[in-house]
Amino acid sequence: MPEIKKLEKYLEEYSSIIIFDDRNEEIRKYKLSFFEREMELSDQKKIMVMGLKDDVTADKWGYKIITEQEYNFILRLYRMYEFTDKLRIVSYFLQFGSMLNYLSTGIITEEEYFEALLH
Repeated sequence: MPEIKKLEKYLEEYSSIIIFDDRNEEIRKYKLSFFEREMELSDQKKIMVMGLKDDVTADKWGYKIITEQEYNFILRLYRMYEFTDKLRIVSYFLQFGSMLNYLSTGIITEEEYFEALLH
């Protein structure tokens, strides 16, 4: 399975991988806002950000466009095993107590949410 090998390689290479399910318009806006912010990371952290849309011009964190098939594969694998804490999926498939729900209901700010994503 080439998808597994590719994902294993990314998990070895990057400190954290953030995948935005940007098919949802609200999440797409959060993704674009994420790239507009100037957030400080330690030099030791190497972050990869993935999404399904080609709408990010900044390559600050090596934005990678993935196909819907790749996204669904990663999501299925993650839901079945929750195999690593290096992978963060920004999607509404999670329960109501998720950080994304806290953001969308105004309990936390975008800045607080992005900081939590990166740590």
